[in-house]
Parts: sequence; structure tokens; C-alpha cells
Amino acid sequence: MFSSSNRSTIQSCQATFENKKCCCGLRAAVHISESSENPRRLYYRCPKENKDKEKCGY
Repeated sequence: MFSSSNRSTIQSCQATFENKKCCCGLRAAVHISESSENPRRLYYRCPKENKDKEKCGY
């Protein structure tokens, strides 16, 4: 069970996101960067699979 101090820490880390659309017109997916240059940075990406030829590159 979390203590009250842990709850307040968790609640203060909430993020809000905009509903962005990629160039395909689909709702862009939010991802977390795992690169060493931008660790844990949030970014939007086209929701189509990487192998999909129609991926827009957003």
C-alpha cells in the first residue's frame, strides 16, 4: 500500500497530451524515447507499423 507521501508524488507526475493527428489523418501515438540523447522524452509518432509502406513519417 502507498503512503500518502507516495500518492502525492505519483499524482504530481501526471502528464497531459494533446490529440494530434499525423499526416495520415490518424490520431498520433505517444511514445517514450529510449535513446541516450533524449532519455524518457515523450514524442508523437504515426500509429502505423514501421513496416507499413503507407506510414507517413510523422
